[in-house]
Amino acid sequence: MLTLTYSGSHWSRVSPKSCEAKRAYHHDAWDTRIARIKANGGVRLRDISALANQCVDPQSYRFCTKAYKSHIHASLGENPDIKVVARQPLFSLLNAPEQAPDSSPIFADTLIHQAYISTDWFERERKGRRLLVCTTSRTHTLSMPLQVFQAYARQHFDGIAYLFDTDRKHYQTCHQLTLASVRSLVDTLEPEAVGFVGTSAGACMAIHLSHQHQNAKVLAGSPVLSKFPRLNDFLESAAVTELHPYLRITYGDNPIDNQHRACFDRLSAEDQARVAYNMSYINPTHASLGVTTLNGMFNELLDWLAKPSESKSKLP
Repeated sequence: MLTLTYSGSHWSRVSPKSCEAKRAYHHDAWDTRIARIKANGGVRLRDISALANQCVDPQSYRFCTKAYKSHIHASLGENPDIKVVARQPLFSLLNAPEQAPDSSPIFADTLIHQAYISTDWFERERKGRRLLVCTTSRTHTLSMPLQVFQAYARQHFDGIAYLFDTDRKHYQTCHQLTLASVRSLVDTLEPEAVGFVGTSAGACMAIHLSHQHQNAKVLAGSPVLSKFPRLNDFLESAAVTELHPYLRITYGDNPIDNQHRACFDRLSAEDQARVAYNMSYINPTHASLGVTTLNGMFNELLDWLAKPSESKSKLP
């Protein structure tokens, strides 16, 4: 894949030598991180997310995905029915070492805006180019390690961009920069279809971004609507019915999501079935988008996201 980064004014390609140097750096740090994690006697999701940016070969990829599976098993508890449902769609994907190393977003630890596109992107006709723009959460993930997310998304999109809120202030201080970087990326790559996905505060930013681009759909995981009052008001209005073709939301039953749950609960049964998915029956976590990997829904949502839609009106 080709790697692009955003300088603050435009997107430019990262040289192959820089990519190789980055992978070499990750190789040097890999053994140290593994030793520290093993010494702690367990693997936490934040450890896996850190490791994700250092998956530079099939061996490291397998270690990271094995750790992720262990985390999933622990979060599922002793529910054998859910474990059976979860095992096939998630684990068959993660067991494939050919996903690494080229598919891993190796510059994620820099927290600069970055994009990974197919090597033949500019050689093909515009029709068929599919771009996914991801606005990450305060933890700079997407309810799962970015490496795991990328393994899924590459099956549906030819280009994947990751945006970060380095100040961790719900994209308030970098709002204009984020808008500018996405406009520049779309102008540079000229995709036929662009989709947006975000989690937590990044989900709200993704919803906002999707309404700045014609024909764009958005997948929002547990949006923190209290930080974006206009979105909250909009979703509580009857206008949400008009968003059926363009919007999908996941949420759970936890202190963070429950602050906004009244908005989702007021939706009609039809809106609930088509737009908002409560994932609490599997796991009530705020990382509700990650929970969709456990029942096979995540691939279906990405498939829906990748298909072009009709034009829609902008947010009020």
